[in-house]
Amino acid sequence: MTTKNNHPELIEKLAEGISNLTTSDDWEHYLDFQGRFHRYSFGNVLLIAAQCHEATRVAGFNAWRKMNRFVRKGEKAIWILAPMVYKNGDAEDGENNRVIRGFKFVPVFDVAQTDGEELPTVCNRLDGDDPSGAYDILVEVAQSIGCTVVPVNADRKGEHLRPRTR
Repeated sequence: MTTKNNHPELIEKLAEGISNLTTSDDWEHYLDFQGRFHRYSFGNVLLIAAQCHEATRVAGFNAWRKMNRFVRKGEKAIWILAPMVYKNGDAEDGENNRVIRGFKFVPVFDVAQTDGEELPTVCNRLDGDDPSGAYDILVEVAQSIGCTVVPVNADRKGEHLRPRTR
């Protein structure tokens, strides 16, 4: 890393913070919560985006109930395609005994359409001035571990990280 490291205490605090985060109960709770969300296919992601481009976390009605969140009355569903899975009567022992025989539309809802328990978070957006230049150091650290920093808004310094594709 080629950081002009005139703030080594910041890098130390960052490393300590990451270590504390990834070993804390909050981290485990966050991962457990995130693991309850289904990973949607590319086609379903396109369907979600076409119907509700601002959607961030999408789940079915009962999935939200299991997470102590409830879809507000009158909210319009986002429709996606779900596979219709049936037992394969012709399957022999050791073979997959499930078969997909088609798809059906099912309703899902974005978190913004729900009320209930607060969602767990492990990160908070930073805001304010940065007279010591810590932001630039953090960007360099992020890039050194394989993340690309992409500006969200050209007139602000606020950026977000996403993994670099290889």
